[in-house]
Order: sequence, then structure tokens, then C-alpha cells
Amino acid sequence: MSWPKSGRSDVLDPTEAELSPKSFAVIAGFMRRVCGVTLPENKRFMVQTRLHKRLGAAACTSFEAYIEHAFGGSGNAEEQAELIHVLTTHKTDFFREPYHFELLRRWVVDTYAPGARRPVRIWSAACSTGEEPYSIAMSLMNVPGVDFKVLATDVSASVLQAAKAGVYDQHQVAPIPPELRQRYLRPVDGRRDQVQIAREIQGKVRFASLNLNLSSYPIRPQADVVFCRNVLIYFDRFTQINVLRRILAVLAPGGILLLGHSESIQGMALPLRGVGVTAYEHCPTR
Repeated sequence: MSWPKSGRSDVLDPTEAELSPKSFAVIAGFMRRVCGVTLPENKRFMVQTRLHKRLGAAACTSFEAYIEHAFGGSGNAEEQAELIHVLTTHKTDFFREPYHFELLRRWVVDTYAPGARRPVRIWSAACSTGEEPYSIAMSLMNVPGVDFKVLATDVSASVLQAAKAGVYDQHQVAPIPPELRQRYLRPVDGRRDQVQIAREIQGKVRFASLNLNLSSYPIRPQADVVFCRNVLIYFDRFTQINVLRRILAVLAPGGILLLGHSESIQGMALPLRGVGVTAYEHCPTR
């Protein structure tokens, strides 16, 4: 399909396309089924706005045509991945909710004696563009006698690619404490407005694709700490409980789970004990 030539009266602008309730239901059903993300009817205009660029990229002038492009026949896996990327939220910051990083450092110091036989294993679920796992690595880099590894996962291939590159604008790295900026950020050749995460920090983080809507998580051995922050708010309660149960299956007993400041486990009957603000210890014998 090609675009009409400019200047003609029958040109259709994809940014003017409207998302009908029927087309919205198809997209919302896909997101719920594949990612566990709930999109209520009041999100229809948001979905419409976010997908206008995808219509243009796919040379579609209506959402009906776009749905055929993405889901027709055996399905278009590449376009479906783009759709997931566009409709999932990737807002994140370095050292977001800083008390969690202070708690992490204290817990590691208290739990792991210098010279421990194995590294601390930390999972950053829904890591987005990498700010969270790199913040974890910077927080622990100079804890005496303690080694660690960070696994960072996300459902979006696009954000994982950006995270692996580790390149950020100056305004993005502003929340990093000055001493850590000086120690762990490097200039990008020819770019005064960008910096890159130092190789010693990048070497502590492994990025991988993982969908939290899977029936189980292929993470072995178990993690000691899990960051799953500002993710559950996009799931319905049934999905929240199931995601947390799957996380606990890969979190070692006595390990720590960190959630976002607006997320709660109240009434979920999970083997967790509060140890700080939206911070919980895994107590499977409770």
C-alpha cells in the first residue's frame, strides 16, 4: 500500500484516524492476552493518539487497516512488538525512589559477609531503558568484599536496545549523585549533551527479554532481590497476584521484593513481611 500523492483532495492523514470501540477492543484484548496489561475504555483516546505514528509507519490510513496489518493472516510479529512498545509505559529515572537503593545497600551489607562465596543476585523486572539496573549497580559497586550480578528484563525489544547502549542525555543523569556521576559516567565522542555508563557498570548488568505475563519465569538460580516497581499498576488484581506469585517462585527465601510507591499487596495473602516502604521480605514458611 502506498500513500496518495500530496496535493490531492482524497489524501487521508493517519493522525486524523479515529479508533472505533470495535478496533479498540481488538487492541485491548491483544494487550491483555499477551502482556497482562489492562486497557479500560477510558484509555481509548490515549491508545488512538499513541498509535497514530504506527499507522503512518505502516502506511495505513485507518485503524481497521492497521489491525489487518498487525493481526491479519498469521500475524505480523514485528508490528505486534512495535505495538507493545508504544502502548507500554517506559517512564523511569535514575535512583527513582532513592530509599530503595539505600535499603538495598544496607541489606546487602547486613546479609552478605565480606568474601561471600557467591555474588548477590538482583533482578530488575520491567527495567525499561536501563536507569534502574544501572542505579542498582552504582549503589553496590563499592560495597567492600561483596560481589553482585544484575539481571534486567523487559518485554520491549526497543527499550532493551537503548538500555544496552547505556547512552543518556545530560538531563536524564541529573538524579545520579555527583560523586557517582563523576566516577561512572563517560563522555560520548563528539557529543557534549550525552554521556555513557562506564564499562565496569555495564559489565555487572545482563539484559534479556521477558514477558511478565508468562506462566513462569526462567530465572535460575533464584534471585536474592527483585525490583518490580511501577509495573503492577497496569495489571488488574487477578494478574497482579499471579505475577507476584511467579516472582516469589524465583525469589530466594529471606530475599527482598521492592514495589513501586503506589503499589500494595494488602489483602493478597502472600508470604511477605514488610521491612520498609513498599519493601518486603520473602517468608515462605509463614
